[in-house]
Amino acid sequence: AIEWRLELCNIGSEPAANVTAVLFFAEGIEPVAASGAAASLAAGEVRFDPLQTLGPGEIVELQVTGVGTGAGEVPYRAEVVSSSQQDPIAQDGSIQVRSTP
Repeated sequence: AIEWRLELCNIGSEPAANVTAVLFFAEGIEPVAASGAAASLAAGEVRFDPLQTLGPGEIVELQVTGVGTGAGEVPYRAEVVSSSQQDPIAQDGSIQVRSTP
């Protein structure tokens, strides 16, 4: 299994409302579990239910577990939006997935 941890932190001085995090996976990784907030899993995607409020300085940790379905370098993308931040704050990455004998 492969695990990701998303740490959402409100660095602003005002509460953030309706904070939504989504993690997208390219072919080669499938999500199998999520924790830290209610979430829905679909092929190549984990969508966390919106957090009503994230206060200034507040940190929420979200976790996602996935499994490799192939071998090679697999890109992923995390996006976060809120009522006051409509343009996604995004972070891209990749992970090397190896086939198991």
